[in-house]
Amino acid sequence: SDVYKRQTLLFGWDLPMQKNKNNYKKIRIITAAYHMPRSLLLIKRVMPELKLTPFAVFTERVILDKWWLWPGTLSLLMEEYLKYILAHLQPITKG
Repeated sequence: SDVYKRQTLLFGWDLPMQKNKNNYKKIRIITAAYHMPRSLLLIKRVMPELKLTPFAVFTERVILDKWWLWPGTLSLLMEEYLKYILAHLQPITKG
């Protein structure tokens, strides 16, 4: 949804400022399991000194058992994989 995308964008923009303001050394990343690899990659690229503790959430709407049989899950995972590959190609910026 647009609200979710906006919240994600605001979090990504605000995280480096909050880290510097509060002198964070480590944070827990809570997100959907299928989204975790890209989240960790993007955060580590911007703040490599930060210790990240992943906490994956599994939703009933994403069917991982025989995912290839479920068109919604298949398209979601393919989209996330493409975003993960594209994240590797993005230039690195420091927050």
